[in-house]
Amino acid sequence: MAPWPGRIDGARFTWRGRLHELERNLGPHALHGVTFDRAWMVEAVSKASCRIAIAFDARWPFGGRVGQSFELLDDGIDQRIEVHATGEPFPAGAGWHARFRRDVRPGSDVRLLVDATHYYETVDMIPTGWLKPAIGEHDLRRGEPLGERRIDACYRAPAALLRIAWGDIKLTMEQSPNVGHAVVYTPPEDVCIEPQTCAPDGFNLEAQGIEGAGVTIVEPGRPLVAETRWRWQIDQAID
Repeated sequence: MAPWPGRIDGARFTWRGRLHELERNLGPHALHGVTFDRAWMVEAVSKASCRIAIAFDARWPFGGRVGQSFELLDDGIDQRIEVHATGEPFPAGAGWHARFRRDVRPGSDVRLLVDATHYYETVDMIPTGWLKPAIGEHDLRRGEPLGERRIDACYRAPAALLRIAWGDIKLTMEQSPNVGHAVVYTPPEDVCIEPQTCAPDGFNLEAQGIEGAGVTIVEPGRPLVAETRWRWQIDQAID
């Protein structure tokens, strides 16, 4: 997801005194940037790695491009994303929309561990800027079975390690320090856990003076670079 993850409220934001309009692709909002629904160009490929790239189209009001790299390992995958400016500076965010089946181990309820103390309050799925304590059904700090909990929330400043377990199978996701948010979405059929550099509607949150929304200012020669490293293990309990 680039150059922003999640929703932009009303598909508009103000940057350096100018109002910018985006394409509405989720009701009145703009969702997940402008690269997820287009073909990317393969720049390099080997048996265990790949690098792809894409330039922003007219839906993004600034010049720029995104590069992604993937390296397949025996026990996981390393991923890197770079958001580059080719003209004037702009605000940016990026993230991965990881979605997993619940029935990886039939009969074993999926467990999530997101070590975060707060998540963003939302109204109509748009963050208000207020933080709520991660208690009750939103508390994912102990790696307990998910059960019937239906969560759709962006957690602020989780620990670098996010974990998912299906019985004896465990996935650990480790992020670079600038990936300071994690969206968790738990519909009945699957589970999403999404490492992100910024909060949904981060551009507007920062314009309102909300600190810590995670927006990066990208300019030529100074890209946004983020990484996530996934590792699989078997026969080890989530801890």
